[in-house]
Amino acid sequence: MRGAAQVCAAFFLFAGSVLQADVMLEFERLFREAASIREAKYGSSHPKTAAALRDLGLLLLEAGKPAESEPVLRRTLAIIEASYGSESVEAARDLVHVAVARLDQGDGDEPERLLRQALSIHLQAEHSMASEGAEVMLRLAALLEAKGEIEEAEVLYRSGVEIVPDPEGLFRLAVIEEQRGDMEQAEKDYRQALALQIETFGLMHPKTAMTFNNLGMLAADQDRFDDAERALRSALSGYRGSIGLARPDAAVTLDNLGNVKRAQGDFDAAERFLRQALAVRQDTLTDPHPDIATTMNNLAGVYHMQKRFDAAEPLYLQALATQRSVLGAQHPQVAGTLYNLGHLRLAQMRTAEAVASFAEAAAILESASGPPDPLIPEIRRTLAALSARDE
Repeated sequence: MRGAAQVCAAFFLFAGSVLQADVMLEFERLFREAASIREAKYGSSHPKTAAALRDLGLLLLEAGKPAESEPVLRRTLAIIEASYGSESVEAARDLVHVAVARLDQGDGDEPERLLRQALSIHLQAEHSMASEGAEVMLRLAALLEAKGEIEEAEVLYRSGVEIVPDPEGLFRLAVIEEQRGDMEQAEKDYRQALALQIETFGLMHPKTAMTFNNLGMLAADQDRFDDAERALRSALSGYRGSIGLARPDAAVTLDNLGNVKRAQGDFDAAERFLRQALAVRQDTLTDPHPDIATTMNNLAGVYHMQKRFDAAEPLYLQALATQRSVLGAQHPQVAGTLYNLGHLRLAQMRTAEAVASFAEAAAILESASGPPDPLIPEIRRTLAALSARDE
């Protein structure tokens, strides 16, 4: 399971993330006052007035007030365009700020247009810094990825990180590469992202931990379970040393480590990690939740493999009920749980119930859009064998 505006002054970032709300309000008052003083001294159309307005707008963004920041940043952009031209690098910078304000309000369309405009300016301007163009590429790539335009997002991520080795860009690029099956390149980019994260944040940081987690799952998907365990334990250490284990991100790693230990045949450790993952998810997520169902399913799988059928069945049934309720009766995850339940009932010699579970799972998967699920032929073979046995 795999699973901000850029502020001119680094101090604003510090203030926005650390200082109390009342202190932020005092900063906002001071920045508004500074903008008023600049405007009174230089006039409403002067670049120095625009600079003060920009600082105010970015402070409001950091304070989580994008709707208030947007008109301030749009006014800044208008002044800069009038002063330097709409195709200037200076204007491109403020186009990005307005785009971020719109994004933070949930708009994905205008930000895309603004970011494309900013990128075009940077690519054509002789005196544009390459790093600025790369930052715009990475912002646009993230937006396109969120909108499902994966191919263009990948091209932009790759172009951006070749100019500026950005750990977040490398991480997202690796995720895309992994999803399309290029495991070798994905691992290279995860490792490059990890090296940069360790250098920037240290080992005890949630971003570093998340990359360790993804590296672990990449190894597990290739049956390199010892490598997977090492990476996942490093992820757990990173979460434990930063945000703690009682968080949804840490629960992902606990769940993954439980699955790896199951694959290694260490069922006691698998049960321990999966029970811990389930407890964290039940404490931190709103029930019913599909992630809670996922861990129930995985824990049931451990009991199933140990032939502890009485412990496995209620977990499978509870997971199935949650998935139907939250995801819908035709969701592929429902089919996966039905498939597991079918094998459990088959092991219990409850053949008729097993056939019903397998048949429902196959029907769901066959009606799903996209490429055929590899489980379909296996289920059909099992149903055919059961049918032949009963004749």
